[in-house]
Amino acid sequence: MVKKICMICIFLVLPGFSSAGEESVEKLTPEQLAVKLQEAYSRTVTFQAEFNQITTIKLSRRKRSGEGNLLISKPGLMRWDYLTPDKQVLICDGKLVKMYFAKAEQMMIISAHDYLQSDVTYDFFAGKGDIVRDFAVGPPGEDFCCGEPPDLKLVPKVQHPQVDHIYLWLTDDFLIRKMHVNDHYGSQTELVFTGIKLNEHIDASRFLFDPPEGTEIIEQLAPEDQGNGN
Repeated sequence: MVKKICMICIFLVLPGFSSAGEESVEKLTPEQLAVKLQEAYSRTVTFQAEFNQITTIKLSRRKRSGEGNLLISKPGLMRWDYLTPDKQVLICDGKLVKMYFAKAEQMMIISAHDYLQSDVTYDFFAGKGDIVRDFAVGPPGEDFCCGEPPDLKLVPKVQHPQVDHIYLWLTDDFLIRKMHVNDHYGSQTELVFTGIKLNEHIDASRFLFDPPEGTEIIEQLAPEDQGNGN
């Protein structure tokens, strides 16, 4: 599950803060909403939230769920803590991605660039993202048939091997409160965020992690990152 989330997690630094004033989500066009998101992102330095995740695999009709906490600090620090169903930790410092799996007693260390270079949302993590540049922005249309309709539909302008389209639900302050990431095979990952805190200090030590003694360390590093895994 933690590998699946890495495909989309970079997008989550996108929300920021904004005074909604007389502008509301309902009154703005999709293009205007995209601009509001972009402006908010540019003002966001840190992001904290609790999350609930449900991944639905279409071919097998199986659902996998999880919940935990997320920390992001620009430029380049990120931490996901899965508390259920099994303890998992994902930490990225911009150079390396470390994924700890408590049940398997393993920690994988992977070069961030190699792991994320195919991520359509990686530029947001690097502080270079542009929604209008990278996505075709539009309303959800009739293809979203069930439940509360989303506010935006994003389709990568350059075909992505994993992401077909993304649905976003926004708060009145133009924050992402829920997102669906859909792949080319009809599977979907839903993320719901609560307890969002923006631009509060996060100590750098929160992005450090030492696995328990006896954990198997598996390194899959690019040559330039050799020796940086410890």
